[in-house]
Amino acid sequence: MEQAGRWYLVAAHRGAARMYRVSRVEQADVLEEAAERPEGLDVRAEWERLRSGLERQLPVGADVLVRVRPDRVEMVRRIATPMLVKGEAARDVPADDEWPRLRMHFRVREAACGVLLGFAGDVEVLEPAGIRARMLELAKAAVATYG
Repeated sequence: MEQAGRWYLVAAHRGAARMYRVSRVEQADVLEEAAERPEGLDVRAEWERLRSGLERQLPVGADVLVRVRPDRVEMVRRIATPMLVKGEAARDVPADDEWPRLRMHFRVREAACGVLLGFAGDVEVLEPAGIRARMLELAKAAVATYG
């Protein structure tokens, strides 16, 4: 299954359904015996159940106000939308300079940080302060790793 540009494998491990991010798979072995898919299994429904369970375990969402470089607004909307609360879209907010403002309600706090940090200097989080602080931590960690 695909979610926000990432692929996941839905599989059973020790009799329980699990989901695995494909990019984290380091090795796969081909076995002689065929995998058995339970009769009547609705993979889409199982995916939704697993995903919603994971989201309940993650820190709560975040309502974020950002300032966006004008030529990146549509890209920010397109990339952020899958991570927003279902049925919500980025909302325009009046700005006092040439950079548009968007308010977005992310389902998961860390998703807000990850998505927005990917835009580097093209997006500035104006509020809340906790998200700004977390993004600074993540940026410092990236510089420590790649600097």
